[in-house]
Amino acid sequence: MENFDDSSGHWQTVPDADAPPDDPDDRPTDVNRITATTYDPSGQIATLTAVNPSHDGDTSDNQATTYVYGTTLSDSAIASGGLLRAVIYPNSD
Repeated sequence: MENFDDSSGHWQTVPDADAPPDDPDDRPTDVNRITATTYDPSGQIATLTAVNPSHDGDTSDNQATTYVYGTTLSDSAIASGGLLRAVIYPNSD
């Protein structure tokens, strides 16, 4: 199941939209995975977030990967705002 919010430009994907068991230990790891994607004004992925991976309702444990675009001649052979410069993974900062 995929949802798109026109007002914010956010995508949300739920591959297996089944109701999870009440006990978190009984929940399979391959169901109800929610991935939220945001895009920058150029249409490139800005963030990719694994929403609430522990399924406990606490959103503070979301895992976000951030994509940084834009290079200059001082850090690349090509200066372009459209080139991917860095990927910042969860828990990497």
